[in-house]
Amino acid sequence: MDRIQAHRLRSSFEWFKPCGPAMIARVMRNLGDTNPGVRALFPEDTAHLNRGFFETLGQVVKRFETFQRLEGPLMALGVRAAAAGANPGHYPVIRNQLLATMAELSGDDWTPKLAADWGQVLDAISGAMLRGAHGARVAA
Repeated sequence: MDRIQAHRLRSSFEWFKPCGPAMIARVMRNLGDTNPGVRALFPEDTAHLNRGFFETLGQVVKRFETFQRLEGPLMALGVRAAAAGANPGHYPVIRNQLLATMAELSGDDWTPKLAADWGQVLDAISGAMLRGAHGARVAA
């Protein structure tokens, strides 16, 4: 990721800060409407999860240049997600719902380049989480 992409990500993340946990709650509601099987992986009350999910996004955006330092915690998150029933097929569903929600909230400010930048970040997060889940399965 180059400096221009990093700047776009950080700038757009600022748009979402005032409504971050509410944005994640909206993703969860939309998952319930479109993918109830994926939504069922999460607790009924997602308030704590909404904050944590958004904070994790913030940490990744803030430190994307040193992503390797974040891989350990993200892999551990993947282990917990797998224990809750998440499988590799769930990740793109959540990713796409998050991108759609971000696009909806951003309106005309959402561009194809910004969508690609966020897609790259979400793919990196998913990849680390899936490596953690896979490592835990192999170790078991």
